[in-house]
Amino acid sequence: MHSAENRQEIVVGVDPRGDWHPAVAWGAGEARLRALHLRLALSVPPRHDTQHVDDGPHHRRLERDGRRAREAAIPWAHARWPGTRITGSFLDGFPEGQPALLSLQVRMVVLGSRHLHRARCPVITVPAL
Repeated sequence: MHSAENRQEIVVGVDPRGDWHPAVAWGAGEARLRALHLRLALSVPPRHDTQHVDDGPHHRRLERDGRRAREAAIPWAHARWPGTRITGSFLDGFPEGQPALLSLQVRMVVLGSRHLHRARCPVITVPAL
């Protein structure tokens, strides 16, 4: 495992069903400030494995919405932080578990605050040095 100083990437979890702008803005600003790469990541949950439910249309809609959000977020961030290396990726798995896995590989994980009460703040996961 690499030390936190050697990890050259900040990952922002982009939620295609919510307002991803604040999390992307914060993550891009940090990436520029720290001279790191920015990766905009979207989690796509696996399809249900059952004979009784056809989740194909639901899964395809999640993938389509995710692609649209990623295609909008990357140029939006590039326009505001030119010179910052920004990429996008899809992660297989449930969004709830991805931040912990990513935190082992990157410098910082930035998430939005969808469905949190106003008194709570966005979550930023920073591994110990």
